[in-house]
Amino acid sequence: MKIFKFGGSSIHNADHIKNVKNIISAHTDDTLIVVVSAISKTTNMLEKLLECYTEHKGDIPKYLNAVKMVHLKLMNELFENKAQHPVFEEVNQRFEQLLFELTEVKPQNYEKDYDRIVSFGELISSTIIGHYLQKEGVLVTMVDIREVLKTDTTYRNANVDYAESGKNAKKVFKNADSENVVFLTQGFIASVKDTGETTTLGREGSDFTAAVLAYLIDAESVTVWKDVNGIYSADPKQFDDFVPIPHLSYHEMIELSYFGARVLHPKTIKPLQNKAIPLYVKSFYEIEKKGTLINGEKPDFIPPVKIIKNGQTLITLSPKDFSFILEKHLSYIFSLLDKYHIQVNLFQHSAISFSIVIDGKNRFFENLIADLGDLFNVLYNSDLQLLTVRHYIDEELDKLLNKRKVYVEQRTRKTARFVIG
Repeated sequence: MKIFKFGGSSIHNADHIKNVKNIISAHTDDTLIVVVSAISKTTNMLEKLLECYTEHKGDIPKYLNAVKMVHLKLMNELFENKAQHPVFEEVNQRFEQLLFELTEVKPQNYEKDYDRIVSFGELISSTIIGHYLQKEGVLVTMVDIREVLKTDTTYRNANVDYAESGKNAKKVFKNADSENVVFLTQGFIASVKDTGETTTLGREGSDFTAAVLAYLIDAESVTVWKDVNGIYSADPKQFDDFVPIPHLSYHEMIELSYFGARVLHPKTIKPLQNKAIPLYVKSFYEIEKKGTLINGEKPDFIPPVKIIKNGQTLITLSPKDFSFILEKHLSYIFSLLDKYHIQVNLFQHSAISFSIVIDGKNRFFENLIADLGDLFNVLYNSDLQLLTVRHYIDEELDKLLNKRKVYVEQRTRKTARFVIG
C-alpha cells in the first residue's frame, strides 16, 4: 500500500490533473491512497471570503463567484459533456452549501469559522478529481477524510487522535490489500471526534495528512508529487546557485522544515519516522526521475542549504522597570503567543531584553503588541527577512549578506541564522 500526495500546484489546471491520472495509471500494480489539496490559490481566495464573512465587509457573492468560476473553468476542460456530467451538480451543491454557511450562519469563533469555511477547497477539488479519474477508467473509491481522521478542538492546528483514527482507517481502507484500488481523499482537513465538526491540521497540512495515514495503515511509502524534482539546496525561485539533494535523513528534514523550507509541512516527518516509512519527493513533470529520498539513514553529504522567510517581524521587549528578564516574563510572553496562535521563528535572550521573530501577517498582531505593552517596552521592525544557512561555510556568508543590515545573528555548529533588512 502506497500513499501519493498531490498539492495545489500539481492540480491547478486541467493538464496537471490529466498528469495526475497518468501517474496513477503508471502504478496499477499498487494499491494507492491519493491525498489531494485544494486547487492552487483556492485557500487564499477562501481566506478572503472568510475575512468578508467575519468582519462584515466586502462582497461575499462577488468573491464566492470568483472561486466558483475557477473550478467551473477547470471542469469544462476536463469533462466533454460539460454541465450534463454529475460532477457539475455535486460541485454546485458544495458551493450552495458554502453560500449558506457564509450568509445564514452567524460567525462564532474565528478559528472554528476558519476550518468550517476554508475546508471547502479540499472538498471541491477532490470531488472534481475523483469524478475525472472515474471517467478515465480508474477504479476510484472516494473517501471523506473527516470520517477517518479524528482530532481535538484545536481549530486550525488540530491534534490527531491516533487511536480513534486508527480504528476508522482499518474500516474505511479494509480493501487496501486488493490490487488496482485507488482511494481518493482530502488533505489538510479532519473532524472533531465527539461532534464531527470540521477541523484543519495547519496551513498546507496535506503532507501531514499523508504521513498520518501512512502511520495508521503501515504504508509501504509516501510520495509527495511537486513541480520540482525533489529537494534542492535552495529555492530555485530565490537563488541561482542550487543543487539537488538526493537523500536526507528524517532528522535533517525536520530541521529544514522548522527553519522554513516550504517543501514539506513541519509535522510530516514524525509519524513516518516512528514507523520507518520512507518518503519520496518527486516531480510530477518527470516521473521517471528519483527525486529525493527521506528515511532513517544518514546521508553521505549535504551541501549548504539556504532558506529565506520573507515578511518577518522582529519584536524586542524590555521590562519597564529595567529588571532582568525572568522565567515569569517568558511564561507570560509565550502564553500570549499561544493565545493568538503566533509561531516564533527565532528568539534571542539577553539580561534585560527578549527578541522574537514572527511571521508578519497574523490578524492578531495588534492585540499581541497591546498586551505585551502592559509589562514591557515594545519595539518592532516589519518587512524583514530571516535567512537560515544549514551546513554553512563561513566564507560564503558574507556574499549572502552582501552588506545588508543585520538585526539579529545566531550561529551553532551547523546552522547560521540572520534577521536582515
